Amino acid sequence: MTGKTLTIHMYIDPSLKGNNNGIQIFAKDSDWSYGAGPWINVSDSNVGTWTEVTLNFDNPNWSWAGGGSDGQLDITKIKAIGIKILMGGNAPAGETLEGSYWLDSINY
Repeated sequence: MTGKTLTIHMYIDPSLKGNNNGIQIFAKDSDWSYGAGPWINVSDSNVGTWTEVTLNFDNPNWSWAGGGSDGQLDITKIKAIGIKILMGGNAPAGETLEGSYWLDSINY
């Protein structure tokens, strides 16, 4: 993924807006070390509309990274890419998200 920017277009159902709800792009390499891009809050500005989410692998601004045997994500050996969808810590235990995210136009 050297020199690549991952771009995903997401539609976020307005019913998913809430305290600390958000999304992140993440990647894992062949050693299963991982990194996640910047946290994107699900808020008034990005629900009910298509939102572009990007991650530049040369300058990712990882919000967290580690794992694997050496704890360093190797962007030349990416094995998996995904999107983390999370309900924040202010939700009561056992609460679930009810609504939809739609993904379209996934490019790099």
